[in-house]
Amino acid sequence: MKNRYVFPFAATLGQEQLKKALLLNVINPAIGGVIISGEKGTAKSTLVRGLAKVISDIEVVELPLNVTEDRLLGTINFEKAVKEGARAFEPGILKKVDGNILYVDEINLLSEYIVNCLLEVSASHINRVEREGISYCHESKFILIGTMNPEEGLLKPHF
Repeated sequence: MKNRYVFPFAATLGQEQLKKALLLNVINPAIGGVIISGEKGTAKSTLVRGLAKVISDIEVVELPLNVTEDRLLGTINFEKAVKEGARAFEPGILKKVDGNILYVDEINLLSEYIVNCLLEVSASHINRVEREGISYCHESKFILIGTMNPEEGLLKPHF
């Protein structure tokens, strides 16, 4: 696997308000995250990815635009169910992102249902999943950072 070099956070010229907003969210996650709106080429993604290099104990977990509910929240581990006949939970992205940054590029293009799921867990810090007789609950505290290009669509009113 190739090393992916990220342009350093501190070396990005301009965008001082954005840098400050990102750092304040890391210092105090209770702020609730930040949505960054700007045209293509304004260093939105570069600064978010670079932030993780500045803060060594935080990982940036990227949420794909085509994420499904099962992949986001978690689901039944079908392999274990078939092989062992046991019901088990397979954690989703919200388990991995606990204590980290959840980064959504083009957040304005997410489905309304996924936006609702994200906002509910972001507000409560708890992910509750009930599937096929399995009830699973885990903590999910994360910093939600979204970027968007306003030319590609408006932000959902929920935000």
